[in-house]
Amino acid sequence: MDVNNTETGYAWFHTIAFYVDTQPTDSTGANWKYSIKNNEQMYFNVSTIKGYKSGYWSSNTYTRYIEDDYINTTITDLVLRRWDSDTREYIEYQYPEDLNVTSTAVNGNALVNMTYINGNWPSGYYNGELILNNSDGETSRGWLWFQARPFRVSLSTATYEIDSDVCANTTLDIYEPYWYESTLLAGNYSILDVYEDIWSGNGYSRIDYTNFTNSTFNASTVVSLCPNDANWGAGNWGGYHYLRVRVKDNVENTTETGWLSFRAVPFAVSWGSVSGGTNQLSGIDVNISASVTKASDGTNNTGNLTRLFQWRWDNYRSTLEEYNFMVGDCDTRNAGETSCEVNGTQTVTVFPPSGGWKLGYNYIQSEWKDSTGTAVKDWRGFNFNGQDAYNGYFTNSDENGNWKYYFEMNESLTTKLHLRDTSYNQATANVTGFEYAYSGTSCWSDSCRTYTTATYSIVGNDADNTTISNSGVISVTAPSGGWARGRYSVRATVTGTAGSATIRNGQVQFKNFTKPTANITVPEMNETFIGTSFPFSATTSADVECYLYSQNFDDAWWCNGWNSSNGSISSGLVDACNTTKYGYNGSKYYTTYVSATYKSDWNYTDYTWGTGSFLSTGGRTHTYTFDTTNWPTQHYSIRLYCYDEDYNSAEDFVTFLVNTTVNDTTPPAITINSPLNQTYSTTSIDFNVTLNEGGDSCLVSVDSGANKTMTQKNSTAFGYTNATMVDGSHNALFNCNDTSSNMVNSSVVYFSINTSIDDVSPTFSSLNVTPSSPTFNATDVYFFNVTLTEATGIDTVFIEFKGNNYTAFNTSSVYYYNLTGVGGGSHSYYWWANDTSGNTNRTVNQEFNVSAAAGTIQTFINNTRANQSTLTVNGTYVWLNATLMNGTGKIELYFNSIFINNGSSPIFNNTEFNISGLFEVKGVYPGNENYTTDNESWYVNVSVG
Repeated sequence: MDVNNTETGYAWFHTIAFYVDTQPTDSTGANWKYSIKNNEQMYFNVSTIKGYKSGYWSSNTYTRYIEDDYINTTITDLVLRRWDSDTREYIEYQYPEDLNVTSTAVNGNALVNMTYINGNWPSGYYNGELILNNSDGETSRGWLWFQARPFRVSLSTATYEIDSDVCANTTLDIYEPYWYESTLLAGNYSILDVYEDIWSGNGYSRIDYTNFTNSTFNASTVVSLCPNDANWGAGNWGGYHYLRVRVKDNVENTTETGWLSFRAVPFAVSWGSVSGGTNQLSGIDVNISASVTKASDGTNNTGNLTRLFQWRWDNYRSTLEEYNFMVGDCDTRNAGETSCEVNGTQTVTVFPPSGGWKLGYNYIQSEWKDSTGTAVKDWRGFNFNGQDAYNGYFTNSDENGNWKYYFEMNESLTTKLHLRDTSYNQATANVTGFEYAYSGTSCWSDSCRTYTTATYSIVGNDADNTTISNSGVISVTAPSGGWARGRYSVRATVTGTAGSATIRNGQVQFKNFTKPTANITVPEMNETFIGTSFPFSATTSADVECYLYSQNFDDAWWCNGWNSSNGSISSGLVDACNTTKYGYNGSKYYTTYVSATYKSDWNYTDYTWGTGSFLSTGGRTHTYTFDTTNWPTQHYSIRLYCYDEDYNSAEDFVTFLVNTTVNDTTPPAITINSPLNQTYSTTSIDFNVTLNEGGDSCLVSVDSGANKTMTQKNSTAFGYTNATMVDGSHNALFNCNDTSSNMVNSSVVYFSINTSIDDVSPTFSSLNVTPSSPTFNATDVYFFNVTLTEATGIDTVFIEFKGNNYTAFNTSSVYYYNLTGVGGGSHSYYWWANDTSGNTNRTVNQEFNVSAAAGTIQTFINNTRANQSTLTVNGTYVWLNATLMNGTGKIELYFNSIFINNGSSPIFNNTEFNISGLFEVKGVYPGNENYTTDNESWYVNVSVG
């Protein structure tokens, strides 16, 4: 974003021609539905709106858009993409090649139906977009998403972690495809195959599993899925397996996939409690029991512990830290020993790093291997709390123990240290070191601090006595040159009978306590400003940030309604509140707040605010220009409040008069609305004018006659009616005054009256279409007619049908036009006419519906349109065909619900029969706007000879 030729930052926004809201639904449009069966149609509620709005609740009703928000649009395109989980690619479908959509007209809201042209929807997750145009040709998109599948496969297991050499037992349930449906779906099902993808690097390999329980079942069954070669292998990411089980509906010949996840491990690892409790000193060994068992039954097993580690996040860094350990006589600190065997349950000793355990909780993870070298990752691990010999904290304090956080920059630093032992009880120890580090505004850990060793003393102790019992105040003399302005961090080292420790993260702040001064130079006290703006200016003794608060005088809270006339407060505030001296008066509520980047106004009714550049501040001169356009005329008071970087503040006050009333010497401008320079056919004439400002009165003189007083309709509009005008030429002159008594005359307007002219438009009646409710026939003729009534004579009549104008013929007052080739569907038309005097008229839009004709398809097996009795074949071919008897467009041919051909009628397929069974041959006509869908099926019973 470029503001005043200066790059100040970034902004982002989204521009659209109109907003499209899409929601998946059922065929009624009333219920949410985004998952369908493959043979179902998909529906979306589509709304097109001028712009997006957030909704709100009121009286238990959710409101988002009102009627005026909606616009009419047309769907021009549709794209859907389906994710194929086997090929891991998107497959794209286009309209109208692959998809059909109705209706395409969205009159604010529409229930839109989508179908897959080539039969049933392929299974998968779909996403895509509708493309729509408005009447201006602008385009916007609506996003689509849904899922198609024949049924839903659910796999569940009671044991998530199993042995690596046993079968995974799972319950397999079949449900309706909708997630909200929990009723089992009866049917004849079987498992087709089981497989999983094993990922490594940037690719994957597929493993097929063939050893599983497989028999037909109804809705639910228990299945054992067994590994190849009696071992599940490493799987993904440490023994995790994600099996896909493909199930077939043997009746409908459809398939769907379910998922089963589990972890297969050669052994399971669990950890006991840390010896000595959760709290452990940072420099000592940690002892904990580890148990290695079979995952299936918990019996003892054997595993090799190869690694103990944790990720440390202290000091805002991510550091991997590994640890040596010991199990029995095995010690990884010895050369050549990198792992230790654990048989059943044994104690593991973990050795701290050279710098000791992390203070706070340590979360240790482990890695293991079995006898074959297969790795087992133990993500759960164990944890303990690392502690120093002492702990404690600092509180901000002066030498007397009272709260103190801010210090002068040449003042001695004091802070109170509270000392605790490992059980958080009060403790006694010697302070053996004290350090401080400048932390500024962005450093919050020791990783970015540089500490300085300080000379210190314990307040109340002798000079050589640094012992603290429970708590003590530590004092540090300011360094040469004083402290830097800002925040310092402190830490203390203590030593006692339990050992040594460092107490960290004490905080103190150094600042300048010198208060700045502020002086308002404009306005002066009791100054008067006339007009719609006035300047503000102030100076300060130091660089500060300021803001302004302006208030009508009677509500200025800093005066609090009292009459100030004594010197107990600042002289500026005394004068700003002194009604005796200045006679201040300001009772109409109006307040304004102004800062460098924000401004707001409030009058108890209207609240306005905005961000931007307003008060010029930050240095020692501060300026702003107030806009007083909406301020009532009265006294106002301003409070100026300023603060420096150490939050030392200063303020000043001023009271002044704003008079927004300006003497008006400009006459108003007159706009003549009626009469105009034209001929009228009536003797009743309205004389109407409008002023560009508030008016007091207006007069009109007709044909140089006496002035007539006009009626004031509102503050700027005036009118007068003369109902007894006569034919002939006329003129009018207007004279008006505004509310400041400024007068002006209009120019003369000339007009004429001729009561014999025709200004009546033709009228329509008896609109008819024959036939009135037709069924589509390409050769049909449709007779449109209308009766017109007109006094002087008709000039032109036409009918507008689907964007085309057709000039009508007539017999007397009946006008007609014949149309052929009208397609099926709903059509809109209207009649238009003008008479010989130039008066025009048109009808409202009329609707004309043509029903689709019945589509008819015939299917043949070996040129016979009937079921075929038993055929005995041995790899021979049967001639299948389909012929469209009534309709236009392409047809389709299916063999046992499998698509085998499509195209223009007739279509054929020479099909080989080499297995026995009963087979369906179906011809399908999808239909279109002119013809309904149709299909015909015959069956052939085949035995193999």
